[in-house]
Amino acid sequence: MAKTAGVPTGNTAGSTVAYTFLATNTGNVTLTGLVINDAQLDAPAVCAATTLAPTASTLCTGTHTITQAE
Repeated sequence: MAKTAGVPTGNTAGSTVAYTFLATNTGNVTLTGLVINDAQLDAPAVCAATTLAPTASTLCTGTHTITQAE
């Protein structure tokens, strides 16, 4: 799993940060039902594929909304 943060849309509450995840199946069996949950995301990431054969990869994206406390 590799996680990359994009450039924030601003520096005030309500601004957003886009995240990209590269998920790779490094095992030897097919993975099904892939879900990426991250504490920084507003909701689970959306993945291009949710089933990964061995050695396959997929990109997932999610968004974090900056709060006043941050």
